[in-house]
Amino acid sequence: MTVGQRIESQLKVADAEREAQNALMYGHYTNQLKALELCTAQIEDTMDRRDSLLESNLSVEITLANEETRHALAGEMSQQVKSLMPTASEIARRRQLEADVAQFQRDLDLIKARLGITNQPVVQP
Repeated sequence: MTVGQRIESQLKVADAEREAQNALMYGHYTNQLKALELCTAQIEDTMDRRDSLLESNLSVEITLANEETRHALAGEMSQQVKSLMPTASEIARRRQLEADVAQFQRDLDLIKARLGITNQPVVQP
């Protein structure tokens, strides 16, 4: 073998080694890229689930807050209605006033009858 053939043979061997090394590196980086894509997909999936859970929790909290507000408003309205309702003593006082007014009206009617007063309009000359 001549020197030229030896050099050419060594160059071919070196080329074959470089191609093998390049193939190994390509496979290695391709695997890393696929692993990175998988991790990215898992992270995105986790973030989507977290967002969904946050939305669900927020919805539950809003519903609970609305219920608490409704309950508080209902209680407040109930207290207002109760405060506006007359007490038993107020009802008794009103009935007594009605009875007194009715008695005054009867007394007035009796006085009018005794005096002969009517509710006829007076004609002025």
